[in-house]
Amino acid sequence: MKADAIANAGMKSMSVLRLAKSKESWKIATERASPVLVGGLNAFLSRYWERSQTAGLAMEFLENQQKGNLYFDHFAFRTFGVDGCGIDSLGNTLEGFGYKKRDNLVFKNKKLNAYWFAPPVAELPRVFVSELQIESFPTNVQKIITKYTKEASGNSDQMFLAGALGILPWQTPLLEDFETLSEVSEYAAWTLVNGYSLNHTTISVHNLSKMKEIGDLVDALERAKFKLNSSGGVVKA
Repeated sequence: MKADAIANAGMKSMSVLRLAKSKESWKIATERASPVLVGGLNAFLSRYWERSQTAGLAMEFLENQQKGNLYFDHFAFRTFGVDGCGIDSLGNTLEGFGYKKRDNLVFKNKKLNAYWFAPPVAELPRVFVSELQIESFPTNVQKIITKYTKEASGNSDQMFLAGALGILPWQTPLLEDFETLSEVSEYAAWTLVNGYSLNHTTISVHNLSKMKEIGDLVDALERAKFKLNSSGGVVKA
């Protein structure tokens, strides 16, 4: 779980979290949205908790601190900026479920383009989808990426399903390709091996009962001996 969980005042969403009886996953609970959409988002979450054991422990910690429901702020996904595999490969599916495409966000230093999508009902999280501007990288890096994405570009309408199921839409990457991408871009290397899996989710800090500021949350997690990702600062802008 990242520490940038504070909600932007102009883009609030309150996605209710429900603790599953097995205490192995937390799920979105609403009857006001498509059950297919809710099921898909919960499938992303289930796989995220399986991969991110520390995030699950942090969720348990927050639940024990909380009076009432916890809320998701947003989900974040990564893509490659090539035809059929970029933002629209997920965005089109989200819009089909009633999400609305909002502001364009450009991160020049990270070579990223992104959009956020507003949910059809308040119980669902906002969704951020970014894409790596691969034309900004050396030719050898571009060739590695397109070697894989060319297999998937014709099936862009299947990317949401692939991510929810935890299936790569391209062949399993070679270690040497992963290592080459890792040298120039963590984002590229992560996306190559994780595809359309959920990259991270965040909790809405302003809806916490005991910690109303991001600094309070960070302090509480650090006191509980959680090691937070400090790359780019513990609190991400």
